[in-house]
Amino acid sequence: MDTAFDHSAPLPPALAQAQGLLAQLIAQGLRDVVVCPGSRSAPLAYAAYVAAEQGLVRLHVRIDERTAGFLALGVGKGNPERPALVITTSGTAVAHLHPAVLEAHHSNIPLIVVSADRPHELRGTGANQTTTHVGMFGSSVRLVVDIPAPCGRPREAAEVHAGAARAWAAATGVTQQSGPVHVNMAFREPLAPHSDELKHMQRVAAEIPEPVSFGPHRHTTHYVDDALHAHTIAAIKNTVIIAGDNATQAVGDLAQAHGWPIIAEPSSGLVGHEQAIPGAVHILTHTHGRLHALTQSIEQVIVCGHPTLTRAVQRLIAREDVTTVVIAQGTGPWTDPSNSADMVLYGIPQQLVSKQHATDDNQSWLQQWKTHSQKVARLLDDEIGSGDLHTGLAPARAIRATVDVSDNDIVFFGASSAIRDADAYVTRWSDGQQIEAQRGLAGIDGGISGALGLAFATGKRVRAILGDLTFLHDAGGLLRSAKEPIAPVDIIVLNDQGGAIFSGLEHGAAGDFELFERVFGTPHEAHIELLCAAYGVDYQRISTDDELSMLLKSGSDSIRVFEIVFSREERTRAFRRITAGLDALA
Repeated sequence: MDTAFDHSAPLPPALAQAQGLLAQLIAQGLRDVVVCPGSRSAPLAYAAYVAAEQGLVRLHVRIDERTAGFLALGVGKGNPERPALVITTSGTAVAHLHPAVLEAHHSNIPLIVVSADRPHELRGTGANQTTTHVGMFGSSVRLVVDIPAPCGRPREAAEVHAGAARAWAAATGVTQQSGPVHVNMAFREPLAPHSDELKHMQRVAAEIPEPVSFGPHRHTTHYVDDALHAHTIAAIKNTVIIAGDNATQAVGDLAQAHGWPIIAEPSSGLVGHEQAIPGAVHILTHTHGRLHALTQSIEQVIVCGHPTLTRAVQRLIAREDVTTVVIAQGTGPWTDPSNSADMVLYGIPQQLVSKQHATDDNQSWLQQWKTHSQKVARLLDDEIGSGDLHTGLAPARAIRATVDVSDNDIVFFGASSAIRDADAYVTRWSDGQQIEAQRGLAGIDGGISGALGLAFATGKRVRAILGDLTFLHDAGGLLRSAKEPIAPVDIIVLNDQGGAIFSGLEHGAAGDFELFERVFGTPHEAHIELLCAAYGVDYQRISTDDELSMLLKSGSDSIRVFEIVFSREERTRAFRRITAGLDALA
């Protein structure tokens, strides 16, 4: 497809090159551009602005490059066919995108980073804001395109268009597994247009065609379709499916064809499946009684997606007496941290789902899991109950209340405790309910910005459930200028003044309270209410789960923050009581 535009005569080379890159990306489907202010990146900012004036792209301006990266990441997560472009100036500005690039890499989320650079003659000379951009993200990007500063060589415009096309293909998974790409563009002065040049840029932007629909252009993997593998897998009794983050939906059909239970993480896309087992983590963690006997009876696990939430699942996958089958998705590396996979399949063999294999034994096996799951659910319902959100049960109650009223919305979980509490204590999920999280590297950064990006990309309301540290880590994501678009995002902050997740790990059992609090618990004195006021964001402290439900049902077109304050110590005691009840049940 020829999308070359003649920018040569009236425009300085830097501006022509910047507009040429944007034109090619827009022609391929670019819709969202995130711009961070900067001088060297000014040609790209002008090009993005005039494109937005023509309604070709949606422009987002962010002061903090880190939040800009996660906003773009959220757009790519919400619409993988149309990733966002994030533009930064040179120097440390580029480095601030690294967390978002890493998350995109490990989650296979498309993201296009464009960094403005000094021309090659200034590199290595100590020139202001000049460092080595190329290779800054290491092996975390699918492709690096380094475009030199234009100097009038023949076919410079064509090279820019080709680089943009390669970047789009690599990001969206046409040539490999989707993920982040890095385009580095060097510019020489002049970097800003005078009035006539700006008018010319506007005329050129008006000529850019609407995004072209290429149809299903993703790379097609040739899956293993081996009858022997299918027969071997189907013949093993007592099989469970482990569905991690972003598992393929086809694994639900596999479960139905065989009558196998699904141990589904909240962000797997399968947590509401009729064969998913709520509270499965409690069954897997028991070391005695009937629950333990059920776990020990597992003979085969089929792993799909990226399971990372619990050590119990990892221990199951690594068991030497269990056959482990990993289903690889796309062309990226499969998930096998314990190096215990007995078989790796590029997709699900057709023979496994083409006919029903659900034997009486399999149905009995599934029913055993459902029966135990129902017992666990009844106990959790009794222990957690409803009401006060100042007690140690506040996180479980708040998460349950949010999930219950969000059938048509996206529920977005921050890393650390929030998503683990959902996995452990939510017993009812709706089939098809959209649950999202950033589980590629599972860092706490970018929670607010990622949720905003999801809302922009999907047009849906997002309910973001974040711990206090996760919220504070990305508080800058609340910052926007008065003219920026807004999105309907409700942020539920579970504030226990520190890092609750460490209390459930070995660090919390070490016995030295002062040491634990100083380097793991990290208590803080941040006033979230005042922080929200400073950013001009609606805030309310919540006392009961009924109050939270009522406010969530009321809806809003902007960002709202609901804070729930409780004690980490009370939380630990409450969940220990639940564990004791489960031990008695077993």
